[in-house]
Amino acid sequence: MANNDSNEEYMESDKRKSTVGAAKRRASADGPAKGSGAQKGGDKGSATGGDGGGGNAAKKHKRGKQMRDQNAPRAPLNGYVRYLNSNRERAKAANPGLSFADITKVLAAEWTAMSADQKRHYLDEAERAKEVYMKELQEYQRTEAYQEFQQKQRQRKEQKQQLKAAAAAAAAGGSGGQSSGGANSGNASNAAAGAGGRHGSNSNADENQELMMETMNSGSTLDLPIFTEEFLDHNRVRESELRSLRKLNTEYEEQNAILSKHIDNMKSAIEKLEVEAVQQRTNNQTLSQHIQHVRQVLVKAFAAVAIPGTAETPTADTIDDYMVRLHGKLTAKERNRDTESVADRVRGIVATIDYSFH
Repeated sequence: MANNDSNEEYMESDKRKSTVGAAKRRASADGPAKGSGAQKGGDKGSATGGDGGGGNAAKKHKRGKQMRDQNAPRAPLNGYVRYLNSNRERAKAANPGLSFADITKVLAAEWTAMSADQKRHYLDEAERAKEVYMKELQEYQRTEAYQEFQQKQRQRKEQKQQLKAAAAAAAAGGSGGQSSGGANSGNASNAAAGAGGRHGSNSNADENQELMMETMNSGSTLDLPIFTEEFLDHNRVRESELRSLRKLNTEYEEQNAILSKHIDNMKSAIEKLEVEAVQQRTNNQTLSQHIQHVRQVLVKAFAAVAIPGTAETPTADTIDDYMVRLHGKLTAKERNRDTESVADRVRGIVATIDYSFH
């Protein structure tokens, strides 16, 4: 899945940064020792060369940092990450003493213990988001921005190949000098030490190549000799900045989780209000129909009853005003015989009217 590739890339990036940092510290600590080891002979030189060769032989090749297309659609979250974001606040409230990483472990254990039906909601959301992402990605791949990014990738690959060839040539030249020194000494242990030094040189060349690639890609104008005091001081400052950025990133992730929860609550409240609004509109419509029905019933029932003192009878347009005026005449303190007769007719009509509405 696209989201899994994104997560793997993030983990690989962190692993690579940690490995390069360790290599720089190791080179700073071991650099003088390697220089003095080349001058020593006998069993001590042989042991040093053997250790250096074995360690570098076991070292795996590190994958370089991949370029990221800032214009590409963002990969969707998978079901597991959606579960983490939805439940992090609940877990944090239940375990206030735990760190961000420990809360993640708690939620990961909950996710593992959940059944397929319990996970279905988050997995379905992730699948829908993936479908939208794939459509957006296909549309993006037809744009000029995507073609420009592909061109940058090809250029970066060519630069890396050129740097690798230059590093290999430099390593080959250094190994030739070391082999010559070993032959002149005539000592087999020194020859073994020289072989170990060649392995170390190749490893350092790979690390230097990666550092040079990072400098070129970042657009930096610094030109510092590798593994000098100035270079290491610069790296220490950058590592401190990186730690601060990671801390800020963790805080932002927590804030984003809280905001996401608030957004979900607001969406739920909006949906509830929309449902209530629909119900209210339905009730209003029903009441309006009922009022119209009552008016029609009254118009039909009082069609032959004129307001006392006038010849006015009700219509569909005047029924409201007619009922108000009729009520005023019938409830007046001074009433004549005609008014009493009309009042008796109204009582009889009201007693027989059917107001039922279907």
